[in-house]
Amino acid sequence: MKRRRNSLKRCPFCGGKAKYYEYDGDTYVSCGRCGASSVASATKPDAARCWQRRIGVGDEAKATE
Repeated sequence: MKRRRNSLKRCPFCGGKAKYYEYDGDTYVSCGRCGASSVASATKPDAARCWQRRIGVGDEAKATE
């Protein structure tokens, strides 16, 4: 199945559906099932980029560089 370009990936922890949320001027992507969320972002595209990124084993060091 092909994913729509603007659709959010499912939660990497529980497989729940992700949705956009806004709070205090910031935008987040959060899982409706377990509550996992992205970092606070200024825009929806930025929040989506944070949510969509998946870090594999061994990539943790690269993410903090």
